[in-house]
Amino acid sequence: MPEGKLQSARMLGIGLRASALSSLLDSLQRREIDGIFTNHIFSDRSIKVVETLSSPVFLCCKRRALAPSETKTTESAAAFLKANPIGLLLPGIDNKLRTECDEYLIRNRIQNTIIFESDIMAAVIRAATRGLGAGFFPLVYVIPEINNQTLITLGTFKPLWNHRITFAVSSAVKEEAWMTSVTEKFSSVKSALDQTLAKLSTF
Repeated sequence: MPEGKLQSARMLGIGLRASALSSLLDSLQRREIDGIFTNHIFSDRSIKVVETLSSPVFLCCKRRALAPSETKTTESAAAFLKANPIGLLLPGIDNKLRTECDEYLIRNRIQNTIIFESDIMAAVIRAATRGLGAGFFPLVYVIPEINNQTLITLGTFKPLWNHRITFAVSSAVKEEAWMTSVTEKFSSVKSALDQTLAKLSTF
């Protein structure tokens, strides 16, 4: 499981193992693991997608990293970044989320300095909670931090884009009880995501 998915998977109460996607796919085919969380799109018929979650992405930072007047804005996230020299915290270049971030930055001609990047998404989130800069986070990754207001969203409350997370198994796997449990957990996470999204406009 790529590191960027660990926080969401922990919310599901699942035993975890992190590794490169190619290694996980090999283990999946050998039935050494039951399933994988990933943001990659599968066209391989040997892989069966069990659940997919689409999470809105927001620009977030620690509240105390900004002046009080800057914590509420009706500007877009792009306009906010152009007007403020806050540094960017990004995933490593091999992460699909990084590709999405880069596309957003290029499309909006944003040139803020990248001050931290890591292949471990939890490290990027930790850098944000320590006030080192601002990052683009799928809301599902930072539900606790948003709910306790350790992190705040910047710009309007309209999501910048949606980031997809998939849980997949080998197509050779037949329906099993644990798969039903995963589906139920996904429903719980989706509910928590919707509740947090609804709260954003009230903060």
